[in-house]
Amino acid sequence: YLGQSLEHGFADADLVRGYLGQINEGRQRYDKALEWYLQVEPGEHYFEARLKAAVVMGKLGRVDDGRALLTQLPTSGEAEQVQVIQAEAQLLREAKRYQDAYAVLGAALVKMPDSGELLYDHAMIAERLDKLDVLEADLRRLIKLEPDHAHAYNALGYTLIDRTDRLDEGIALLEKALKLSPDDAFILDSMGWAQFKAKHLDRAVGYLKQAFGRRADPEIAAHLGEALWAAGQRDDARKVWQGSLREHPDSDVLQETVSRFSH
Repeated sequence: YLGQSLEHGFADADLVRGYLGQINEGRQRYDKALEWYLQVEPGEHYFEARLKAAVVMGKLGRVDDGRALLTQLPTSGEAEQVQVIQAEAQLLREAKRYQDAYAVLGAALVKMPDSGELLYDHAMIAERLDKLDVLEADLRRLIKLEPDHAHAYNALGYTLIDRTDRLDEGIALLEKALKLSPDDAFILDSMGWAQFKAKHLDRAVGYLKQAFGRRADPEIAAHLGEALWAAGQRDDARKVWQGSLREHPDSDVLQETVSRFSH
């Protein structure tokens, strides 16, 4: 139907090209997606299509081409500059070039120190590089700038319960995140994992089931299975893991968790 729209001179051809790019990208047909994104002409949809084209180039292993495309992209105002930096960091992150992504975001933060988006992304890369002090500083600054940023409380709380011995402090931050966003699957997952760490298994399973019911994410499946296993519900744990592995065979977190319990 969308292809026919283009043939029949649809009023907003670039909008259709963008949609066709998104559809192909969603189906992991990256060559085709790139073709459509690059056909979008200068105008209302050009900026977004170029951002997406650059990220898709990264998925095709053409990281430097993607970065070059972003460098050439004209921006109007700070919001668009931030989006370009985020896209560059994303394609570097997906190529596992974490140090490069960290450097790009760090340089941008010198110029735009109050950008919530950049602070959050910088914190997430810092965690990958085991720079937990940087993560904490970024997220505390973000919380100060945006006191209702549920995901900042969640990311900091989860890191404290998962990577440090500051369990009570982490749980307090997660409670704040849940108050701000009570139905968020990732925040429910964090709280479930915190309860697991605190040895409250029934509470952990409750939160993690809620999280998994809202979003069948492989990391949530890994956590839920581990909590079920610890609570003596081993068949249920296996079912959760096996079902999720069928959907997400490439998930490192899930594979690592299942291998720990399969001996």
